[in-house]
Amino acid sequence: MKLDRFVNRNWVPVQTFSLNRLAAGDWVGKTNGNVSYPTVFRVTCSEGKKVSVFEGNWFETGSPGTSDMATMVSSESGTTAGKKFLTYIAPPGNETNVTNPLTGSKYNGSFSHLYLFSKTGATVTVKDALTNGTKFNKTFTITPEKYADCSISLNEWKAFYNGTGTASGPERPYLIVESNNDIAVMNSNFNDNWMCYTGSSLGHSFTQTGSVNDDTLIPTELPTVVSQVKTGGEVTNPSVEVIVQEGLKVVESKIINPNQSQTQGVVTELNDKTKVEYNNLPTLQPNSTYQIETKVVATVGANNGELVGTTLNSTVETVITGKVNGETQQSTIANSVSVQTTNTSKLIFSRLENPLFDSFTSNSWTISWVDINNDGYDDLYITDMGLTAPNRIFMNNTAGGFTAGQVLPEDGVSMSSTWADVDNDGDEDLLVLNNTRNPNRFYRNDNGTLVADNTKSFTQDVSYYHGGAFADYDNDNKADVFMCNYFPTKYNELHRNTNNGSFVKEVTDAIPLEANSSLGPTWADYDQDGLMDLFVPNGSGNKNSLFHNDGNGTFSKKNNIINQEGGKSVGSCWGDIDNDGDLDLFVTNSNTTTNFLYKNLGNGNFQKITNSIVNQGGSSHGCSFADIDNDGDLDLFVTNDRIRKFLYFNDGNGNFTENRDEAITYNFGLSFGHAWSDYDHDGDLDLAVATHSNQKNHIFINNGNTNKWLEINLKATESNGSAIGTKIFVETGSRTQMREVNSQSGFGGQSSYTQHFGLGNAATINTITVKWASGIIQKLTNVSANQILEIVEPQQTKVSGIVYFDTNNDGVKQDSEPTVSRAAIKVVPTNAKVYSSDAGTFSFYTTQNDVELRILEENGLSAGSKVFDLTNYQPSQKIFIAATSTCNDTDLKINMGGTAIRKGYTNNQFKIVVSNQSRNISNSSILKFTVPSSVNIISQSLPIAQQESFVENSKNYTRYSWSMGSLNPFNNKVISFMTGTDASVSVGDELDFKGEIVNSSADCNIDDNLLMQKYPIYGAIDPNDILVSPKGYGTEGYILPDQLLTYTIRFENVGNFATQNVSIIDNIPQELDINTFKMVSASHDNVSAEIIDNKITFKLENVFLPPTSVDSDRSQGYVTFSILPKKGLKEDTKIKNSAFIAFDDENLLKTNTVTNTIQSKAQEQEMTVVHLYPNPVNDVAFIRLEHRKGSEYTRKKIIKAEVIDVNGVLILEKNFSASEEVRIDLPLQIKGYYLLKVTDSDNKAYTKKMIVKFRE
Repeated sequence: MKLDRFVNRNWVPVQTFSLNRLAAGDWVGKTNGNVSYPTVFRVTCSEGKKVSVFEGNWFETGSPGTSDMATMVSSESGTTAGKKFLTYIAPPGNETNVTNPLTGSKYNGSFSHLYLFSKTGATVTVKDALTNGTKFNKTFTITPEKYADCSISLNEWKAFYNGTGTASGPERPYLIVESNNDIAVMNSNFNDNWMCYTGSSLGHSFTQTGSVNDDTLIPTELPTVVSQVKTGGEVTNPSVEVIVQEGLKVVESKIINPNQSQTQGVVTELNDKTKVEYNNLPTLQPNSTYQIETKVVATVGANNGELVGTTLNSTVETVITGKVNGETQQSTIANSVSVQTTNTSKLIFSRLENPLFDSFTSNSWTISWVDINNDGYDDLYITDMGLTAPNRIFMNNTAGGFTAGQVLPEDGVSMSSTWADVDNDGDEDLLVLNNTRNPNRFYRNDNGTLVADNTKSFTQDVSYYHGGAFADYDNDNKADVFMCNYFPTKYNELHRNTNNGSFVKEVTDAIPLEANSSLGPTWADYDQDGLMDLFVPNGSGNKNSLFHNDGNGTFSKKNNIINQEGGKSVGSCWGDIDNDGDLDLFVTNSNTTTNFLYKNLGNGNFQKITNSIVNQGGSSHGCSFADIDNDGDLDLFVTNDRIRKFLYFNDGNGNFTENRDEAITYNFGLSFGHAWSDYDHDGDLDLAVATHSNQKNHIFINNGNTNKWLEINLKATESNGSAIGTKIFVETGSRTQMREVNSQSGFGGQSSYTQHFGLGNAATINTITVKWASGIIQKLTNVSANQILEIVEPQQTKVSGIVYFDTNNDGVKQDSEPTVSRAAIKVVPTNAKVYSSDAGTFSFYTTQNDVELRILEENGLSAGSKVFDLTNYQPSQKIFIAATSTCNDTDLKINMGGTAIRKGYTNNQFKIVVSNQSRNISNSSILKFTVPSSVNIISQSLPIAQQESFVENSKNYTRYSWSMGSLNPFNNKVISFMTGTDASVSVGDELDFKGEIVNSSADCNIDDNLLMQKYPIYGAIDPNDILVSPKGYGTEGYILPDQLLTYTIRFENVGNFATQNVSIIDNIPQELDINTFKMVSASHDNVSAEIIDNKITFKLENVFLPPTSVDSDRSQGYVTFSILPKKGLKEDTKIKNSAFIAFDDENLLKTNTVTNTIQSKAQEQEMTVVHLYPNPVNDVAFIRLEHRKGSEYTRKKIIKAEVIDVNGVLILEKNFSASEEVRIDLPLQIKGYYLLKVTDSDNKAYTKKMIVKFRE
């Protein structure tokens, strides 16, 4: 026989015994090294043998009269009820005053007991095991449904225990119980009834045995737990339940009937376990065998979605219930399984344990992989929102680990970052986007060293920047940048790279006219025209924005499904999920709104997918497409803030299934952004996830598989330095995959610029086609798999040309003939698309001797084409192509946009852009702008020519007019001003704005001359309440004179607009002592308290509370402080407190008033009562004085307690040092009713009736 204990995932031997039949062995912690193990023990024995085990942990000294135990005894068949038992008898307990319930007399000694219970009646013999009844032998006849008490006196116990009751000889105190019918046996040596157990004497009509084929598991392993049920008689109304604890997940559970038919169980996953239920089962037949097989899989986490991180001793418990002869019986068996949840070697991902990386916690929203020092290995950059916390760099040590990177100065409240080679010098430069406290920071990368350069146009302003992304949107081979503002009081920004890293802020296009609480932007050429388009997710109820690149640096919003949805969107990612050669879009939403998936139809339009598993929701933020399993299609990963993450595997056709087994799908932290890289160069993608609220960030290593792969590093020579916008097509047999290089994905996270392709079982790539952002097309053939391939952009012939109007139709460009700007030209056969500049020039790259140039029907030109022979073309030459205008008049267009209109503010920004879209000069036009009369405008950039008021549909309006003068072709004029509102508007009102451009001549397209927009009135509103603790009792809130009061002032933005700052003013009542003020806590870190006289002003700056409708958790806040009443306040003095709360510059809002009143001594005494426990009393009584309304309203202490009988005679008196609770021990002769009198330290007396139990 072996005794083992469980230590660190393994069974460790404790002791081994070699025992003959009815021989005993024992293990006592005190005598075996004086040890105490908080663990699980296991007892095993030779196959086919049976062991009786008695476990006790309340032996105290081990001497009679000191231990206190009770337990049901198992029969030799392992059941509660049976005919034969072998049981250990613990030292008899002191039962001098215990009444025998069968006789009514006292035991008057020390005894142990075997209580024998029979359902049907039985004859029972109890005898000592070693001598088979020579030293102890008693027989009992038990009538049906009665019990007998086999009491063992101290002398009887000693007689069969070596004559001494000690282990000095070979005997151990074991008794054998034998019965002719089934009985139940309870073993007890109670002193004072601490424990009691119950069992059934009903004989079992079915038995159950269990086994598991593997009891030590790691995640993904699939053991089968088998429970075999054997019936003796018929079992009616049977039900079976399998309960599986955390660490295991049910794959399948079934009952195999005697005829080999099968019944499947119903599986239900709960937060703390999984249940399998079998209901409505047919009657179990007698003398039959039923087998319950439950296949489970080991998991890395718990059912509630949390990662476990330790070894779990899980159980699979099978419970069978049924009726036998009308009586309910139940059998339970549990199989234990050890799950090593941290061993993830059979999963796709394992968490990287890195001492350096794990030594930091952060408040990080975003994370990026980028090769900072050009050694070919991606390094890691993590932003931190902490005001004084630095952003961190971890340099790849090329061996799977990291070293500490360059230490950068504190950048401020950093939200995200984006990297690109903005100066085309061969290394990636860094833009850090900050939230309000500091401007953005830019770092130029000088051969691996980051050098601060804050001269850029995008580092000059302070705003709530939330995301940014680089792309060459004007195809001049330099990376430009878009930045979004979360506050709708600020426009989004577009900055154009003018010359190797110098930028200028664009203000006239459609993009910087929006202010929509934007986050997580991404660039993508969704219509494959060679121009980077922009998607911007918008929150605060605004629809999302997909801007189409119209060429020459201009954008417009098309009427498609993407621009018709939004409101809660925060992140986005593009990928070709169905391998059809174009980019599909996934959008995350930050509330319970389901996430969006849009399939690209290939013609510039999209179809919303609504029947996919990816249409889930749950505070989603980051998202990314990546071929995680190298099977040749893009899978999808989504980070959710406070719940499990989403991992979806692609079937190759854009259909997804969810995986909930991987560690990355559990709730391992509060996470927004993430990024992918094969940072260890083993051919699979590894994952880095940022976590906020001072948690550890995570890196998950891809454990790999046997699928082939290819990774491509692009080295640009003509394109922008990071090759952003370049498309790579990898063709293997019938499958062609496409990747487009981007600088951002998801929620401010940047994955590696190295492009990863899973190839399945393809060992060779037939063709790699690279469509560089410059327009150069490059092909490679017969490329081997499983390599990191560097592709350098080749040198090709650069052809330059001019588009002109052939006014004399001779086909030759004359000096007098005007050039044509903004002509869209398609180059055949490469299908590259280029636009002519303002000077009419264009260029493209080719290796062809013959090309066809097609002028597309865009920007007021008719379609046309010409074929050119470039065999003898020289770079100094120019080719000419004639164009024809579709309209000889002017084409004026109006665009406008404003920041949020906040009630009470006069600095709401608004811009109107009038542009000439034609190729002719507009000599004159009038701009008209109509708004409700409750809106006023100030600080106009151009003087108002006319202002008029009118009434329409019973509403008052004001129309402002400006004379626009002449406007050259493709030029524009911008009018900017501030708007304000009067007191008649309310938060939530919606105002109609109308802009109209009136052309003095005929207009080629009047559809874009009029624009109608609606603007809601925003404001932050507070429910303003104040709480006090304790609030006191009664309507007056009575408290003690020296009661510490704790005030909590709560605020919540239930308006429709985020607020930046919150101010709270509390004019402390004169009854409170300002010198005892203490700040207890606050909802936000950056809170200050200023005290002037009795006035406390709390300021919470830059907290940026969103409206409740956007984020109910983050819309709330509070400050809590404590303060004492002044000493010496008179009884019944009232203390009334209230506060004022303001959001930004809104008016102060008053809270409710809370009242406390100083309690009088008389009130305190009147409300004080005696608390006695227990009552009735046995031998010991505990006494204290309590206030009827709560213990916090009195601090009375007891100095004396008296016990007085019904005749007024003092029976007992005890004096104490002043104590809040006292104890009195009652003499044995006291019994019946008494009066307890308690005196406090003020010599005030209180009484209570006391009942003392009858004792002997």
